[in-house]
Amino acid sequence: MSFTAQAQPATDNLNPQFMEIGQQFVQAYYPIFDDALQRPKLEPMYHANAFLTFEDDQRMGRDKIVDKLKNLPFQKVAHALTKIDCQPTTDGGVLINVLGQVKVDDDRPIGFSHVFVLRPQDGTFYIMHEIFRLALHNIPDGS
Repeated sequence: MSFTAQAQPATDNLNPQFMEIGQQFVQAYYPIFDDALQRPKLEPMYHANAFLTFEDDQRMGRDKIVDKLKNLPFQKVAHALTKIDCQPTTDGGVLINVLGQVKVDDDRPIGFSHVFVLRPQDGTFYIMHEIFRLALHNIPDGS
């Protein structure tokens, strides 16, 4: 069986500054996220109709996302970023994939993957889609 696609993606609106936009976003996002008192300041970064998948919890809408972020079950968090990959989207936005380690409270650091899709609107960028996943592996004994 083969896969054949007829539609061609539109490439007219690719943002040539996608790498700089992605890097600037990441540099702004994580210091705010890592400070529990500052975390509510992430609210204006989210589009009103944004989507979040945080582990197995899905939220739609800025208010529900911010509620999730305000009520995370840890006191201290620190992200160490290993790699930031960015690609332009066909609507002028930016796809960002962040790999790194996160240290929560007094637990050992754990690997994570964090994906964002930034959408341009009114001369700025908003988080439209976000997926956060810890890199936990359950390998059965004897494998």
